[in-house]
Amino acid sequence: LGIIYFKLDKYEKAIKIFQNVLKDHQTKDGKTEFYLAMIYLDDTKFKDKNLSCDYLRKSISKGYDAADDFYKLYCF
Repeated sequence: LGIIYFKLDKYEKAIKIFQNVLKDHQTKDGKTEFYLAMIYLDDTKFKDKNLSCDYLRKSISKGYDAADDFYKLYCF
């Protein structure tokens, strides 16, 4: 559901869902952190580069390969 809201640019709803997923479940693939990072990286209302990079690092540590390229591009 969070990814659907993300794709519809309904970032506030997506953030709530992604944060609930992280709070209530032990995610292992890094995908939730990756999508949160993308919201905080690109969206004007929620833009927070430091938080985005934190989520990208967590995503990378869980093995989500797509996060690595974004981390190298935006977090150095």
